Amino acid sequence: MKLIPTTPTIGAENSERKVFQLLQGLTGWDNWVGLHSVRLDWHLNQVEGEIDFLLIGPAGIFTIEVKGGRIEFDGNVWSSTDKDGVIHRLRKSPMRQASDAMWSLKSVLCGPRFSKSRKIAKSSRWGCLVIFTDTENHVSSVEWHPDKTIVSNALTSFETFSAALKSAIQYHINQDSQRQNLEIGDIELLTQSCRPIFDTVPSLKEELLHHDQIAMALTNEQYKVLDWAIENPRIICAGGAGTGKTLVALEVARRRRDSGHTVTFTCGNRPLLALLARQPLTSGINFIEWSELGNSPTVDFLVVDEAQDFLGPDFEKVFSKVLKYGLTQGEWFVSLDPNMQSGLERPFDREYLEILNSYATRMRLNKNVRNTRTIIEQTQWATKADLGVEGTGTGPPVVWIPSSDPRTEGDLVVKEIRRLIDEESTHPSEIAVLYLNSNSRPQFSEEARRDLGIPLLDLSGPNHVCGITFSSVAAFKGLERQAVLIVGARNLDEVMNPLNHLYTGMSRARGFLWIATTDELGDLVNSAAGQETS
Repeated sequence: MKLIPTTPTIGAENSERKVFQLLQGLTGWDNWVGLHSVRLDWHLNQVEGEIDFLLIGPAGIFTIEVKGGRIEFDGNVWSSTDKDGVIHRLRKSPMRQASDAMWSLKSVLCGPRFSKSRKIAKSSRWGCLVIFTDTENHVSSVEWHPDKTIVSNALTSFETFSAALKSAIQYHINQDSQRQNLEIGDIELLTQSCRPIFDTVPSLKEELLHHDQIAMALTNEQYKVLDWAIENPRIICAGGAGTGKTLVALEVARRRRDSGHTVTFTCGNRPLLALLARQPLTSGINFIEWSELGNSPTVDFLVVDEAQDFLGPDFEKVFSKVLKYGLTQGEWFVSLDPNMQSGLERPFDREYLEILNSYATRMRLNKNVRNTRTIIEQTQWATKADLGVEGTGTGPPVVWIPSSDPRTEGDLVVKEIRRLIDEESTHPSEIAVLYLNSNSRPQFSEEARRDLGIPLLDLSGPNHVCGITFSSVAAFKGLERQAVLIVGARNLDEVMNPLNHLYTGMSRARGFLWIATTDELGDLVNSAAGQETS
């Protein structure tokens, strides 16, 4: 079996390293590819997710969740007991983790983003299984069949592991026997499609076989910031929307925690902070909203994301309370966009940014790793802002739909959402409807709501990650979706820096962008063009 990368990722658990070595030593699996530690850039229930191992071969596509420690289920709670006898409660069952990862990956590969491999992914056999490296007996649960799990007794040799893995895959073949096996070309195409989904923050020491050169270039800049953040006590990381500031900030927090520091990660966006706290490998990091930092414990290292939202003289007061040695002598990482994402709800303090710069090493991210080139070009044309370079591919055209009446704008939105779901296989949780003006949100008739058939969920609600998000642009800042619809472009004189809101909203879309345009929005864009030429 060919494994990508060729060595376990740095920071991998011992249980994953054990499975990696077993997969690497398998014989008779020549047409199979195994991908280790695949971080999904989209997940059903999280900002991003992780697949411990992804196997692609003739029988289909299989996600593997690896669990170390002694796993137990008391009928209500799942737990893992480590080698020191400490019991850790699991947030959800291992099979649910494997299943969620499988469905998340399937939604991505079967969607519009991967047109070349979409047909193959839709017709492939899919499956998920769990490997318990330290549990001898199958854990009894109605959630899954025992043949979908591999326990430690099967990990004693390459032969026993190979037999157990074949048995688990055969179970899925028997359950879905009508599917045809994948050809070698199909396997190669699916593997190539999965590579752009890979974790963008592993160490440069990890070699990825035949890794796409564009993807590698996109991450080199981030690696440089990560390396400097370890070597320098104070870093200011600036960058436009889509350059990966939040991703880098989270990885800095992980690495500082791994080096023995106590770490707090803060920003002003509560939903974003909650989602980041649920990401893989974040235990031991404090996630606290900026407004609540005053009552938090003192830590060795502080990470501040989206700092342009609250930059000012209060910075030093807050830092002195929560950070050992304070702002001028303490160790911290601050990421911000000093340009178009600032000033959405309060003026941006550029003078204080210069003061902050005097305390730190300044770094910049320039390469856009979120948006397609089409979205980058259209956003730059409409707002005259810099979204960085590169992009993640060409992508579909940005759609501008005239909207003359707020009473019918809801009908336009519903029609487009149904098209995305029915024709493009877009999962509802990958769609966001963002309004520029909270007082000019589109109206939805009862007939339109019935046609939609799916509720629009407020960002503050607990279930917004599971359905279509309906939010203001300002509240959604820092988040992203595969498809974004921008509405509510009326009475823009009520909005602070409306062009900044437009920039922020447009840059939330990874792959598809739809805008309900009005005369006011046209005047705003034309005004920006006039200011640039003058």
